[in-house]
Amino acid sequence: MTLGIFVFYDKDGIVDRYVEFFLNSLKQVTDRLVIVINGAVSADGLERFGRISDDVICRDNKGYDAGGYRAALLHDIGREELKKYDELVLCNDTCYGPFVPFTHIWEQMEEKEADFWGLNCICNGLTDHMQAYFLVFRKRLLENEFLYRFFETEINDQSGDVREIIAVFEKGLYKKLTESGYKPGVYIENNNLNMYMCGDVLLQKYGFPFLKKKCFDVKYNDNCFSAVDALRWIDAHTAYDTELILENIKRLYGFPYTTADMLPEDNRITYGPVFAINAEKLNDFVDKADKLFIYGCGAYAKEIYHLYVKKSGKLKGFVVSDNQQDNITDLYGYPIYKISELGTDVPMIVAMSKKNIEEVRKHLKQTNAIFLF
Repeated sequence: MTLGIFVFYDKDGIVDRYVEFFLNSLKQVTDRLVIVINGAVSADGLERFGRISDDVICRDNKGYDAGGYRAALLHDIGREELKKYDELVLCNDTCYGPFVPFTHIWEQMEEKEADFWGLNCICNGLTDHMQAYFLVFRKRLLENEFLYRFFETEINDQSGDVREIIAVFEKGLYKKLTESGYKPGVYIENNNLNMYMCGDVLLQKYGFPFLKKKCFDVKYNDNCFSAVDALRWIDAHTAYDTELILENIKRLYGFPYTTADMLPEDNRITYGPVFAINAEKLNDFVDKADKLFIYGCGAYAKEIYHLYVKKSGKLKGFVVSDNQQDNITDLYGYPIYKISELGTDVPMIVAMSKKNIEEVRKHLKQTNAIFLF
């Protein structure tokens, strides 16, 4: 038997038709489907969910999708009930699709030996992970309570920090699973493509069964050609109704294009980050240090803290440049220092974007530093 947990969030509480299509498709491969609503939902939306499943949970919008999964597992399903299932599907509303039946995806994955699997995997040697919008966990992880204990002890379902959730849940869970000897599986070939900027390439070259919503958000993809090209391909090569996508992106992003717009194709392909170090080098640096500082307070700093430094007990604080104007004095309970306050021999992990690291590298006087890029 297969249990599915689906987490929904919409800033306006509106349930668009693409969500209904996703859920009705998911019911073809699940025996029980729990829908978790993070935040508000309209009366019409709640009624739509009720027609799809009798298991609907409404909660405050805290902890993001991981918080929603935790609420369902701990408070609706429970430890012993979870053990009765052969599979658990965790998924959310951040993509359009599927463009092939879920039954086809399941048939493909049944041939692969794995304790857990996802649709794609990012393998960069430092923050490897399966992207957590769609994950499947098999019997072994449900029966031995590994997954249940992870959500019970590791996930902060009150967190409002998305980078913390990504580090602890999306990247941290994958790290814990693989380091514990559990075998991952993946539906499409590993490629490390940026899913938001290369939605068209993922569809056409790799047979990816979804399109991420943020492909149409200019904050994540300034290449509108790739998004429109993806729409055209879906319209021409699948049975999926692209109007389901258009009605959502026009409401959320004001996206002005249609599948009839013949914009020139853009062949730009963007990959994820290529780090200068790998997990082995960073672990070695942490092991040899008697104390540690992390330069940076952004996304990379938070991920490195949660994935590599937190449990070492060696962190003394985070570091920012002298010209940093923020008034924040601590992060995760650790003090934030100006770089000029520290000596030149302190062990330091410089965890910033490549652009910021290049700027810092010009002025950094610390002699015992390791750089992500």
